[in-house]
Amino acid sequence: YQAKGVSSGTAIAAGSKSGTFTGEAFTVYRSVPTWAKLSLSSNTLVNSSGVPLFKFRLTADPKGDIGFYKASFALTTTTASVTALQLLEEPNTGSEVDLTADGGRLPNITLVSSTDGTGEHAIHILFQTNSGLGFGNGGIFRTVAAGTSKTYELRGTVANSVTGSTVSVAFRGDSQFGVLPAYPDCAGGATVGDQACTGIADAAKGKFVWSDLHWGNSSSTATNTEQWFNGFRVSGMPVTSTAELLTR
Repeated sequence: YQAKGVSSGTAIAAGSKSGTFTGEAFTVYRSVPTWAKLSLSSNTLVNSSGVPLFKFRLTADPKGDIGFYKASFALTTTTASVTALQLLEEPNTGSEVDLTADGGRLPNITLVSSTDGTGEHAIHILFQTNSGLGFGNGGIFRTVAAGTSKTYELRGTVANSVTGSTVSVAFRGDSQFGVLPAYPDCAGGATVGDQACTGIADAAKGKFVWSDLHWGNSSSTATNTEQWFNGFRVSGMPVTSTAELLTR
């Protein structure tokens, strides 16, 4: 570390320094995202396909593009079932993309019993492709251009709901940088010939995964580059958001 005298402004010689320096941790990014929860058009629970369950917006700082690779949600139900989950980009607009049906970017949707909640399911959505560029090669991500925003909506097929049924969905962020030895890291698993990295695809390491794309890499191999972070310290993003509650 380096130190200067308050009055003299003279740097303290290396041989005169002792002890360790304690200060605030900080991280420098090329660009950063801002997260915001948006209201649904309706919170009435109906038995139907394509029912909106949660909606959020990602905004990229004007300094540069943002890569979006993974989102996670906590789902609880009372006397209802939710299947056929989808994540839509720019829903109900001329730019709408069903990320579930897009042949170039198929999300892997994992619905499992949560280990960090009570009576909830953890939904983990990672973007991959159907052309050999899936988890083994890191996968594909969505880009939010510098200074712009994109809206995303989680939908599902609701069945077996009756009067009094509820569906509750919350967005999951991260409370710390995680258990990786260092950040940034890669988003997906590495293959032979790629830079070795453990990845932050699983829930323990990253519920939300994004990149400032500081390597300038926007190809399908970008997720194998060490330029990915989890949701810790993302502006506006809580560890667990206010739940969106649908009732009947």
